[in-house]
Amino acid sequence: MAATPALSVGREHTLALQADGTVLAWGSDRDGQLGQGRRPFELRPGLVPRITGIKAVAAGFHHSLALHQDGSLWAWGANFGGELGDGSTASKSQPVRVSGLTRVRSMCGGWGYSAALDEDGAVWVWGWRRVLGTGADDDALVPARVPGIEGLQALACGARHVLALRQDGRVLAWGENPEGEVGDGTRLDRPTPTLVVGLSGVKAIAAGFSVSAALKQDGTVWEWGVAGPFDPATSLGTSRPLPSATPGLTGITAIVAGENVNNLVALQAGTQSWWRWQAGTAPVRQASVGPLASASAGRGLTLLRGTDGQVLAYGFNGNNFGSLGDGTLTYRDVPAPVVDLPPITDVVAGEWHGVALDAAGRVWTWGLDASGQLGLGRVMGQSVPAVVTGLPKMAQVSAGGAHNLGLDEAGAVWAWGDNDSGQVGDGSFDFRVAPVKLSGLPPITRVVAGPNQSLALQADGSVWFWGAALPGVQPEQPAIPTRVLGDAQGLAVGDNHVLVLRRDGTVWAWGLNQFGELGDGTLRPTRQPQLVPGLTGIVQVVASDGSSYALGADGRVWAWGANWVGQLGVGQLGDGSVTQRLVPTPVVGLTDVVEIAAGTVHGLARRRDASVWGWGGVGEGALGDLRADTPAPVRLNMPANIQQVSARSFVTALLTRDGLVYSAGLNSVGELGDGSFARNANFALAVNPSIDGLLDLIPTVTNNPVPSALPPFLLRTERRGDLSALTLRANVFGELGPAGARAARNTGRFNVYVLALVGSGVAVQWVALDSRRSWGPAALPLSAFLSNVSLTSRTDSVVVDIFDSVDVSALIGARIFVGYGTDANEMVSARRFREVMTIAAPSTSPTPSTQ
Repeated sequence: MAATPALSVGREHTLALQADGTVLAWGSDRDGQLGQGRRPFELRPGLVPRITGIKAVAAGFHHSLALHQDGSLWAWGANFGGELGDGSTASKSQPVRVSGLTRVRSMCGGWGYSAALDEDGAVWVWGWRRVLGTGADDDALVPARVPGIEGLQALACGARHVLALRQDGRVLAWGENPEGEVGDGTRLDRPTPTLVVGLSGVKAIAAGFSVSAALKQDGTVWEWGVAGPFDPATSLGTSRPLPSATPGLTGITAIVAGENVNNLVALQAGTQSWWRWQAGTAPVRQASVGPLASASAGRGLTLLRGTDGQVLAYGFNGNNFGSLGDGTLTYRDVPAPVVDLPPITDVVAGEWHGVALDAAGRVWTWGLDASGQLGLGRVMGQSVPAVVTGLPKMAQVSAGGAHNLGLDEAGAVWAWGDNDSGQVGDGSFDFRVAPVKLSGLPPITRVVAGPNQSLALQADGSVWFWGAALPGVQPEQPAIPTRVLGDAQGLAVGDNHVLVLRRDGTVWAWGLNQFGELGDGTLRPTRQPQLVPGLTGIVQVVASDGSSYALGADGRVWAWGANWVGQLGVGQLGDGSVTQRLVPTPVVGLTDVVEIAAGTVHGLARRRDASVWGWGGVGEGALGDLRADTPAPVRLNMPANIQQVSARSFVTALLTRDGLVYSAGLNSVGELGDGSFARNANFALAVNPSIDGLLDLIPTVTNNPVPSALPPFLLRTERRGDLSALTLRANVFGELGPAGARAARNTGRFNVYVLALVGSGVAVQWVALDSRRSWGPAALPLSAFLSNVSLTSRTDSVVVDIFDSVDVSALIGARIFVGYGTDANEMVSARRFREVMTIAAPSTSPTPSTQ
């Protein structure tokens, strides 16, 4: 269910509720009120992690409240008076559930306290004792019901007083009353609810630091409490213990009250009219900023939300807390925009990299980028998936050795990466670090990328080829697509041979035949397509390094060619040898197969029951936890409900029906996509670009990840700026599994480390960032960036500021890592480190074109 966007301003921080039910926060974080792991302050909106499904937000002075769609209430930030309602007085930088409340309708927060209105109209208050409304002498660490009142419509929280709107249009108030903000004609504190005198017909209420305001049904505004003009020497005004009408305002639809000098704002919501003033002075009509939907005010800060969803901010911003959310610390009295307010369907494995296509048609890449195959500007290597920019909505992707092909919804072909053999197909032999749209091709239905060749299939069955020469292709090395065959429905390309599946279910092959991969019973190469004998009713073909595979409509798998570690899956001969097969041979023991894939020395088959079977070499881990080569298929230990298998080189990639990506195999350049360069004993889950969650290609389906495949921890990264002024932060979260708890029992705390690998070729060096934010050569014992921190559960987090608007142009190619452990050795052994960024050179490739 979509949320209604909303804003709420605290004393020094701001909350914004997005339509998807997530919450953004910015400003001061001295007490953890941003919910992002505690940092000094944040100049730009950042996502509050671990809470979704929110339908309302409210900012107290130094804490935050969020109402979930299920009626539960969550809180974080300062907790000195018990305002978080979790039974403690410890401040929290992560959201915690308010105790005992399940049917909350609305809420608000003040200085050291919180209040909530439930579905029955009853009021609950917790925190500082003087505003509880119960007459209690002690602070309340959990919500306490205010007795004697019910059926209420709304609440408003001032600094230390509360307003409540009854259904009959009358207003109740209680709490501290030094300026008459309770509105009962006195300046006496009221520990229990008291009727505001002489006020009726009210439809909305607002409370500031020491001021109260009400909007009546007739569109007029009334105020009581402190009033200006203020004495500059004392910053105090006069007291107004009874409501009085605000002059000059009619037809008002919304009001808000702030803290600093008790500023007030009135809107004619949906129109372009709005006013602002200090309590007790005449409202001043403001220049139009477009139709407004709502407003929120805090300590000299006011936010306006337009009907188009844009958020504007103005007010005091020189307190080093970035309250305006514009990325600066500059005062601004004129409203201006707050910055930065705003599923996967296919996955394939390349030679040393991965490619995925999501449901929105975006392409994600990760792994080695030496030739630009990630489409990200040659970052050399990236262990975390990132979106390839410059592409339209894509329908299919294919990963080659060091280049990739993409097919858009209109049937156009895009290519990028290594091009020394012309495999990009744009007529050149230059690397393409950004996608290039190919010309001269009719609408295409499928693309296939080989080690250094490319193939495309046209709707009429025509096969187009470009890239490195194969014996059966003329000219020898075409750098643009050339038609070579017709009547095809499927394609596969190995290192030196091509398989074509014809529409009649037969298989044709040409190319080098060093290991019998053409399946004609010989080792002779051929320059022309020829029939692979003995195969009919075939529905899929796969080609790898010297081996070939075919899947029949009857669910049986056939294999031929190289077989030195059993990669054909055809079993051993009677003498125990593993030899090549020159003609198609059935893979033993496999039936009911619906999909096949193959790497350099391993094969895979997905059966109709979603189980996956593998065979061949296990040396690089592409078959998960298998420890010995197997020439016959065995069922692999992997997630259930697999919907797609892919393999290349020494890597296997799997896509589950819930959209998660699992990988196994060699990970020397980050090709598993789990954020590390470490070997995993089994299948690992790929993570998203910020490493704060899993790569989810079908987000509309609920995930069910395999616990053993989860990374040891996650983190959220923030990157902005360019090489001349880069800002990089990582919000590190605690252990996902039991290892953190065990470590905590043994040592109590962890150290956080920040490392960078700089240089190139053999002249590389590890450097470390120490607690003084100074970089130096890494030496044992390794200097920690943070020491003695709690990271033993998923709710623990710390913020690591790595660069703050720093010129990194001298660090192109450097890889930045963050990790934690009881010491550096324990961090490495537990695989508890992640790459957060590779500093990439700016792209010098041409803008994607149609040439």
